[in-house]
Amino acid sequence: MNFPRPTPRKPASLLRSACGLTLATAMVASAAVPEYFGQKRLSETTRVPIRDEYVPQPAAPVSLTTELSPTEAATPLLPEGMEAGDVESGPLEPAKRRWTLSMEGRFIWDDNIYLSGQGQKESDFVFLIAPALTWRHGDTAAKKDSYATAVYSPSASIFLDHSGENSVDHTARIEAQKRFGKLTLGGGAVYQRLSGATPELSDRVDRDEAGAKLHLGYDLSSRTGLETSLSARSVNYRESTFADYDEWVSETYAGYALSGRTRVSAGGAFGRMDVKGSDSQEFQRVLVKATVEAGGKLTLDAKGGFEFRHTGAGDSDTPVFHVSAEYRPTGRTALVASAYREVTASGSVDNENLTRTGGSLKVVQKLGSRLTAAAEAGYEEMDYTPTESGAAASGREDEYFFIRPSLRYEFQQGRRAEIYYSYREDDSSLSEFDFTANQAGIAIGFDF
Repeated sequence: MNFPRPTPRKPASLLRSACGLTLATAMVASAAVPEYFGQKRLSETTRVPIRDEYVPQPAAPVSLTTELSPTEAATPLLPEGMEAGDVESGPLEPAKRRWTLSMEGRFIWDDNIYLSGQGQKESDFVFLIAPALTWRHGDTAAKKDSYATAVYSPSASIFLDHSGENSVDHTARIEAQKRFGKLTLGGGAVYQRLSGATPELSDRVDRDEAGAKLHLGYDLSSRTGLETSLSARSVNYRESTFADYDEWVSETYAGYALSGRTRVSAGGAFGRMDVKGSDSQEFQRVLVKATVEAGGKLTLDAKGGFEFRHTGAGDSDTPVFHVSAEYRPTGRTALVASAYREVTASGSVDNENLTRTGGSLKVVQKLGSRLTAAAEAGYEEMDYTPTESGAAASGREDEYFFIRPSLRYEFQQGRRAEIYYSYREDDSSLSEFDFTANQAGIAIGFDF
């Protein structure tokens, strides 16, 4: 495959310095979870909040590629490129209903539905409807004791002019945990059928993603414990031009509770990734993690270390980490930040891995009793490296950026509306992946 000559890159020393500082911080303190904001779980397909479920994040491993919820990009790569749509400030009451049904409708204008380059943009109005049905049992609030939960959320996208792009995506998730005194057994699985455009693929691509995880924990004493887990993930594209892959990872840690809210652990991981059309890759990780559970103004969660990967192109080592934090200086203000670095397979470039390094910041401010304003921004670097001996490097390097302001109004309990705007830009060394995209939308939600 012939690639255009890479263009000169802009300096990124500031990001690399920040990432290094974040990693150092991760080694000594730590963190919350990017999938949750305002203690409310979001649908992986639509970022529609699954309502009435209070979900503080337990002290659990943070994702490094293979996990039930893979690490997201600086902006969630969702159908029609919708950024994180939930705006919330203040805790929710614990869920009292076993069954919850929510319904979200969005009317979206998107000036680049395929994330194409200049001169090739195609715009459209899109109507999206996304119900979510949730079942829960047991301690789904704190997740300290036994519990079980299941969620199903379809998402239908209807295009005004490009009716051939109409689609129905699906997300199904189950999760359960059982405690036997000092022993804890847990597990879960998730399946997604997706069709949205992403910066990495630079097109709307139909794909199936699935993951599963088993977890075992044992308390040696009131302060010490052991934990081990086995997780697997599979990504399958419904077009043969993209590279499917399967990955599994086993992790083991020994932990010590410094206090009632703070715990530190050290351990390692090993795994394997099989990519269609390429040699298998094996990797090992030396990791430390630290968690500070919710209960004060600051919640932190961090996991980081070094990864040693073996590919057909040789051996490599790189720092990997995921750090997220939530700070609530008052009951009306919240700040959420994250930073990450991980290695995964590229679906768009043959025989290459993708190293993603980035972060995001979201600020939420309550205005009065019903109105909430929010602003979010994120940045991500994507670096591509060959995985086959003698293979020509594509030279692809991307710098991706997004901003998303929003305004939300709560009419009454279970009735809400939101308006938002987002700007996305990808500056790639391969011009075919360059794009800018603007999006504006109105959302209305109901709970039943």
